[in-house]
Amino acid sequence: MKKVADFNTFKRLKSMSFNDFNRWAVAFYQATYEDGKEAGKQETEDRFNNEAELYTFEELYDLLVSIKGISPRLASEAMDRIVPDVEEETEDEE
Repeated sequence: MKKVADFNTFKRLKSMSFNDFNRWAVAFYQATYEDGKEAGKQETEDRFNNEAELYTFEELYDLLVSIKGISPRLASEAMDRIVPDVEEETEDEE
């Protein structure tokens, strides 16, 4: 386990009043919380960028239809709600 304080920090903390120690503890907690939050966010983004599979509109539709209980009509409705502008963009490009 990594030590969070050295002997000098311990001596300084030991000589603090309750209010000073309380302020130090809150500042320490906030700093470590922000560091952890940022590290977790970065790890999640890295994992998503490395492991995410990208599907085209047709591949996603085929994937939905392959699921038992999802008909082509239901898959079309879902795709229209998930990605409503895809058909308009492809029609505009042609």
